[in-house]
Amino acid sequence: PADSVRSPTYVSLLNAKGSLTKAQADVTISPRTKTELFMNSKDPLQLNNLSGQPEYKSIEKQLKKALSKWTQQTGDTIPTKVKPDGFDRITGRGVTGFKERKEDWSYAGESTKSHLINHKGPVLK
Repeated sequence: PADSVRSPTYVSLLNAKGSLTKAQADVTISPRTKTELFMNSKDPLQLNNLSGQPEYKSIEKQLKKALSKWTQQTGDTIPTKVKPDGFDRITGRGVTGFKERKEDWSYAGESTKSHLINHKGPVLK
C-alpha cells in the first residue's frame, strides 16, 4: 500500500537496498511495470515477470480481453485523475502545504457511474 513508506520495515529495506535479495528489493521498485504476469504454480514469490515474453502473448491477450469486458460490464474504470499523495513516497513525511480537494482527483468508476451498476462481471475459466 502507498502508506507503507512510513513503516520502519520499508525504511530499513531502502537503507539496505544494495544488499537485498531480488525478493526483498522487489517491494521497493518504483515505478512498477505497467503489466505483470506470473506463473504462481512455479513462481509463488512472483519474482519473474513473464509479461511481454512471446510464449505468453496469447495468455496476456486473453487476460486483457477479460479485463476490458470486466470494465465494460461493471463500469470499474481507472480514475481519470489519480488522487495525489499527501506524503512523500520516500520519507513518508507529510507534504508541506498539501490540501486535498475533491476536484483534483476522481475515483475508480466515477466516469461510468459504476456505483449504479449491479453486474458481477465476466467469469474467466
